[in-house]
Amino acid sequence: MVAGYRGLAPAIAADLDREIAPGHARHGISLTFWLECGACDDVLPRLDDENARTGKVRYRVAVVHPVWSRNSETPPWPFTVVFEQVLDALDRLETCFGSLPGHGHTR
Repeated sequence: MVAGYRGLAPAIAADLDREIAPGHARHGISLTFWLECGACDDVLPRLDDENARTGKVRYRVAVVHPVWSRNSETPPWPFTVVFEQVLDALDRLETCFGSLPGHGHTR
């Protein structure tokens, strides 16, 4: 089930700030969290890079799998997939949830 945040956004943001180390493709890019997957801990943030904030390009979104280590990780961790379209990212989250026994896609 893809769900809105249950008040976890500040904790996830703080953890990913520690985990995303220099050399990671998302290092230095602000993230605004939108959704989480209750089945696998994947999260869907908007990438608030400078080009998007100034209107030069559209905002992109990502599916990020936090490691929850409270430490800086070696890239490519935390694993991140970037999408140009929000619906593609939502499909990724639904695929995770739909793969669990007794659960199917909700759309």
